[in-house]
Amino acid sequence: MFKRKTNEEKYQAFLKKIKKAFVSLLVSSYDIPDLKDKILVNVENIDDLVDTALSVRKPIYYIEQEDMCDFILLHDDQACIYTLKASSDKKSRLENYLLELEESKKKKDTKFLEDIDKTMIIETGDGNLFKVSPIKGKEERERKRNIFDTIQLPKLKRIKKEDK
Repeated sequence: MFKRKTNEEKYQAFLKKIKKAFVSLLVSSYDIPDLKDKILVNVENIDDLVDTALSVRKPIYYIEQEDMCDFILLHDDQACIYTLKASSDKKSRLENYLLELEESKKKKDTKFLEDIDKTMIIETGDGNLFKVSPIKGKEERERKRNIFDTIQLPKLKRIKKEDK
C-alpha cells in the first residue's frame, strides 16, 4: 500500500533537496536583513533565485522556521525573495516583517503629506516668498522641497500673476 506524503513531508523533502543542491550559495541566518530601502522582488521559484544569485555572485540568505523557509538575495538596492511553505495558512517572519514595513511606510507618508499641508508661504512686502513648514530633518526637507517646489510653487506663481 502506498502512503501519500503530507504537505509537511513534501516541504521537508524539498527543503532538504534545496539545501543539498545549493549548499555553496546558501547562508543560514536568524535575523531578517534591513529591507526598508530595498526594491522588493518576489521570485516565483527557487531556480530563478539561484540563477540570479549565480549571475550577480551573491549568497542567498535563508531563515528556516518550523514549516516554512524564507530565502533572500540582496544585491545593490534590490532584495529578491522566495518563501517556501508547507501550507499557505501561516505567515512567515519575513512576510510579517514586510507587512509591518509597509504599514510603517504608509504612516510616515501620511504624516509627511499632512505636514506638507501645514506648510505656509509668507510673502514679504518686497515680493519675496518664504516657506514655513513643520517638516524637520535634512532628508524630509529635501523630499518636501521636491514635492512642494514642483507642485505648489508654480500654482502660487500662477495665482500671483492672475491677481495682478
